[in-house]
Amino acid sequence: MSALTTIFNFLYVYLRCFACYIFGGRLDVNYFSNLEQIEFVRNIIKTASGGIYENGLSFPGQPILLLVLGIFALGSIIGLVRRLMK
Repeated sequence: MSALTTIFNFLYVYLRCFACYIFGGRLDVNYFSNLEQIEFVRNIIKTASGGIYENGLSFPGQPILLLVLGIFALGSIIGLVRRLMK
């Protein structure tokens, strides 16, 4: 596979893991179909669980993190609009 495909596969897996961490839910190897994505998600699960789990991990959800990210996103949008209006 090309390097660009590898980068996009990693970003896709990383964003799904991040969304699963924020909103809560189960991160499972069976949700991915590409072998490269499965390898990435297995490494992330092993790292997040300290080597205990390999095929799946459940997250309770972190709504306060979503609030903090939303505040920063809103502030950056307001700053961009102010700069574009000048």
